[in-house]
Amino acid sequence: MAHKLRPVLILLFIALTMIASGAEGVFYDNEQRLFDDYGLFTEDEAESLNEILLETENEVGFYVSMLIADDNSGGNTNADMVDYVDVYYENEFGIDTDGVMLLISFSPRYYYVSTSGIAIRYLTDDRIEDILDYIYDQMKSGDYYNVGTRFSNRVKHYGDLGIPSNQYNYDTETGDYDYYNRYDYYDDGDFLFGVFYKGDMLSGAACGGIIALIISGIIVLVSVSNYKVKRAKRAVQYLNKSSVRYHQKSDTFIKRYVTKTRINTDSGGGGGGGGSSTHTSSGGGTHGGGGRSF
Repeated sequence: MAHKLRPVLILLFIALTMIASGAEGVFYDNEQRLFDDYGLFTEDEAESLNEILLETENEVGFYVSMLIADDNSGGNTNADMVDYVDVYYENEFGIDTDGVMLLISFSPRYYYVSTSGIAIRYLTDDRIEDILDYIYDQMKSGDYYNVGTRFSNRVKHYGDLGIPSNQYNYDTETGDYDYYNRYDYYDDGDFLFGVFYKGDMLSGAACGGIIALIISGIIVLVSVSNYKVKRAKRAVQYLNKSSVRYHQKSDTFIKRYVTKTRINTDSGGGGGGGGSSTHTSSGGGTHGGGGRSF
């Protein structure tokens, strides 16, 4: 049997190699989450803040990033800056991937939270307004490092609370409503065999894992085909039917026990809920968000 399994084992080794190489290629290329195009932070501050954003990202399961726009971003109005940060996010992480990016602009003086993918569900309009409130004093005083840390803390807070049970997306351009159903995201690729992963970040490893499962199934089939075991006889087959008597047996209903489980239907533990207003960027991606001047 060993010689029959040899080609299969070779294929399995190749699949495992694909898993390792796929995972390495995904995580090695892009670890930058702070994009300081303005040159606002020192090198040490930038490194520290980037690490905080990455740590938050690993906890919530979607990209968490921050953009400090330079004066040459091309935006003259707040609306220009909204599209600027939406497209900037798409260029860095892809269209409709799962993530959030905080924009700080000094021309015009405007800060904005842009969401994409599953982050639109987590960070509803009410929650974004809370984040803007949470960092407003630091924005006014120019404490931009703590703007980043407090932004990260609040994103983690809402990541821990989860998506509100009454969440929906409202397309401001078409007027359509899209109510949240967690099982819809199996079709969008955010879950693989019941395990959540961040957008396309594990696509290489996922493909390798699927191939490994297929090959494992082949190994099992080959093993079964080489071991044809006769089924054991049942004990009743050894009995003399003429000497066996069967007695009637009945069950009597005595009592019924019912267990009730409460289903949580609140809006997320008092942390804001409801809808997320969405729009389409000039880059073609769907985004939620909210912002204000400072």
